[in-house]
Amino acid sequence: MRMIGTALLALFMAGNAVAATCPSVSSITQKEDGQGYAYSAPGGWEGDNPMASEEDLDSFEFFTAKVTDKSVICRYKGEKQSGVSLTLSGARQTAGDGWENGECTASDVGACAFK
Repeated sequence: MRMIGTALLALFMAGNAVAATCPSVSSITQKEDGQGYAYSAPGGWEGDNPMASEEDLDSFEFFTAKVTDKSVICRYKGEKQSGVSLTLSGARQTAGDGWENGECTASDVGACAFK
């Protein structure tokens, strides 16, 4: 009986995994990378922009998100040619209210939650 209870608890917890969101702009770091910059954020997020300048990160704001069968892509726009798409590998499911057909265009990053 104890094993059944433990198994049911594990299934319940797996079904209610904590939702994640795209990284906040303040958590994104940049590193010079050839002609442009490479960007990263805690948790395995990575991206680059070969046209970027050092000051571009200061103008970034969350723009859109997309869930594919292989990753989550969070897009940030900035001034001029700045901006970056940060990618987190691994299949995910949408969980927020802002998703439609695997894309989230809500201005609030919390509406683009996934798990």
